[in-house]
Amino acid sequence: MSPQLTAFLTLGFTVAVYVVVMWVNVVIIRLEHEIRSGVIGGIPASEKYRWLLLYTNWLAYTTFAIGLLLLSAAGLLAVAKEVPSLGIKQVAYLCAAFLGAGSAFMAILSPFHFFSCRSAIQSSRP
Repeated sequence: MSPQLTAFLTLGFTVAVYVVVMWVNVVIIRLEHEIRSGVIGGIPASEKYRWLLLYTNWLAYTTFAIGLLLLSAAGLLAVAKEVPSLGIKQVAYLCAAFLGAGSAFMAILSPFHFFSCRSAIQSSRP
């Protein structure tokens, strides 16, 4: 495979992963809003349903996004080790660093969002 095509595929893969994670992030933010406000589609949600949303939907989407970023970064590191061209190695390492940093930031910040949602549900108790 030519070095230009390899670079193009590496960048294309990185952009595709980024687009998927940004879409998942929109879903996560919507879920956080619904969990915190207690209103889903204009209808008040029960406390039990809000807990269910937090532990099944929010946690699943967040774990998926972090895992996808992490596995994609690891895959690009493996590509970088196998490619003979120095330029392609640098592109793959940069893309892996980009996705790895996204994974790290999400992994670090997600517990704060999780506990904020938990606090919002707990404070809504009578």
